[in-house]
Amino acid sequence: LGEPRSREYRAAARALHHVWGIEPVYIREGGTIPVTAALERLFGAPAVHLSLSQASDNAHLENERMSLKALYRAKQTVKRFFTELAVELGLAPPAE
Repeated sequence: LGEPRSREYRAAARALHHVWGIEPVYIREGGTIPVTAALERLFGAPAVHLSLSQASDNAHLENERMSLKALYRAKQTVKRFFTELAVELGLAPPAE
């Protein structure tokens, strides 16, 4: 289910804050990827799910969509996440 105090979640929180300008909200909902726990065990690595769209995007429903602004920010967030994760792992200096 994820551990918000883990280095992966700390990196994700910093990335989300950097790109979106707000603190992330941790909620446990969804379940569209039930294989996640098996993949974590198989690869020996935690999974971090980042919801990068809005409820109004109708995920997995008719007329599913994502605004271009949200898509662009999603790309920025993922890029920043890997930068922040490198910092957490001691592979890079703190991001600017």
